Amino acid sequence: MNVPDAAPAGVGLMRNERGGRDKFEGSAHDPGPAAAAERAAALLEDHRHPSKADSRIRVGTAGWTDATLTKNGVFYPEGVTSAEERLRYYSSIFTLVEVDSSYYSLPSPRNSALWVERTPPGFLFDMKAHALMTGQPTEVNRLPHAIQDALTTDLAEKDRIYGKDLPAKLYDKVWKSYMEGIEPLQEAGKLGSILLQYPRWFHPSQANRDSIVRSSFEAPPGLVMAAPRKHLSSCMRTGFHLSWWTNPRARGAVSRPSPPSLHRSSQ
Repeated sequence: MNVPDAAPAGVGLMRNERGGRDKFEGSAHDPGPAAAAERAAALLEDHRHPSKADSRIRVGTAGWTDATLTKNGVFYPEGVTSAEERLRYYSSIFTLVEVDSSYYSLPSPRNSALWVERTPPGFLFDMKAHALMTGQPTEVNRLPHAIQDALTTDLAEKDRIYGKDLPAKLYDKVWKSYMEGIEPLQEAGKLGSILLQYPRWFHPSQANRDSIVRSSFEAPPGLVMAAPRKHLSSCMRTGFHLSWWTNPRARGAVSRPSPPSLHRSSQ
C-alpha cells in the first residue's frame, strides 16, 4: 500500500493492482475498521496460502490476538473467537508472527508445543526476548515460582527488578528457562528469531557491548538474534556505529571461547 506524502488530510490513497488509485475514507494513517475490513477482503482471497519453501520475504504482525485484529469485521471471520482458532486462521494467511508475551513472561514449553500443533509447516514465530535478558525491568510476580523463590528477600519484596540485580547463577537460570520454553518451536523448525528489545537508555558502553555479545553465546548454534530497526537507528544516533562490529577488537570479543560476565556483584 502506498500513501503519497501529498495525500489530502483525512483522505488515504491506495494503489490498486492496475496502477490506479482508490480512495478510502478516514485519516491517512488509520482508515478505520470498516475500510480496513473492506481492503483486507479484497486482498486475502489472492494471498490465502503465501508460504512456499523458497520464500524470501515473510509478512506478519505483532501477535494474533491484538485488539486491532480482533474487532468484529476487521480480520477474523465471525465465530473465530478463541486464541487457538485465531492462531489457526492467522497462520493460514500469514507466514510469520511476532510474539510479545515472551517479553513479559518467560515462555513455557507447553504453549510452544501447542503453537507448533496449531500452525502449518513453514510458519515461523519471532520471539521477543524476556525483559531481564535485555536490561529492561520486569514484574517480580510474573516470574516463574522457581525463580521467585530463589530471590533474596530484598529483591522479592520489590515490584520490579532488573537482570543486573540478580546473582549470576540466577540470571543464567532466566536464560535457561527462556531457551527451554522455546525449544519445541526450534525443534519443529518454527523458531524464526529472538528479538532483542533493548531499553532507550541502552547507549554505547563496554557493558552494553558485553550484553550483546553474551546474547550470541546464549543462543543455540544457527539461531538468529535480531534487534528492532528503530532501536538500531537510535543506537547509531548515539554513537553505536556499525564500524564497532568490523574492527579487530569486536571480532575478538565475538569469537571469545566464553561469554563476558554481566555481573560484578559478589552475590
